[in-house]
Amino acid sequence: MSVEQPPLVWAVVLNWNRAADTRRCVESLQASEYAALRIAVVDNGSTPDQFAELRRALSDDVELIRSPTNLGFGAGNNLGIRLAWERGAAYALLCNNDALVDPPMIGRLVRALEADPSIGIAGPIVYYLDEPTRVWLAGYRFHGQFYIVPGGLHLEPPLQPIERVDFVSGCGMFLRRAMTRQIGMFSPDFFLYCEDLDLCLRARQAGWQIACVTDAKMWHQVSASLGGALSLRKQYHQIRSSWIVYRRHTRGVWLLANMGARLAHAAYTVTLRRLR
Repeated sequence: MSVEQPPLVWAVVLNWNRAADTRRCVESLQASEYAALRIAVVDNGSTPDQFAELRRALSDDVELIRSPTNLGFGAGNNLGIRLAWERGAAYALLCNNDALVDPPMIGRLVRALEADPSIGIAGPIVYYLDEPTRVWLAGYRFHGQFYIVPGGLHLEPPLQPIERVDFVSGCGMFLRRAMTRQIGMFSPDFFLYCEDLDLCLRARQAGWQIACVTDAKMWHQVSASLGGALSLRKQYHQIRSSWIVYRRHTRGVWLLANMGARLAHAAYTVTLRRLR
């Protein structure tokens, strides 16, 4: 009598000139309790020295993909997602390289999607790496077409094991193969930020459910690759990507409301940076 094999999962980790962070992330994935896991690291145009350091840091069982240029978050991750599907994966886990995963996390995400074929995208609750019990972001439910995602835990307690939401972060995003076959992967129009929002909105429009699996956990060092939460580069990319996603998915007063909130937040952040 044959034993049913667990679904194959490929974890995709995007690296850009941060070999040490990527190594720690990969090591946390390798400590996962889920056996049917393979790992791909996509190097997104790192310098030759940084790429050589990354190569030395990774074990031989990690698949390393090299892009000669920085393709951005979405297009870079698409290289890894495409590899996952070519290698027969049922699911792909996107994991920021400045994040660490809880050993049971992947198994809990798999169980949630295996139990409900309508879920196309899922995510864990993400905590701050330097404040391990403080929630950075969980799944979020939008109000109308106001597509601003505040940080923190906005789900009503007591939390259900699977909470239906409208959005989960690309920091830790679990994708069903069949969903991406229908709607596609990340849009190449976004270099950084909002590509996860765009994908979630497209998935919901196509009839797929999105879920936060509340007993799945990971920890995130916020904005490490851009120099911190108050980085001016971060604000630039957030405004640019917000304009793309809001023009694509909203009209009229909703477009004005979303962009107004984004610009107000950017102004507040720049002011806070100068005061510090």
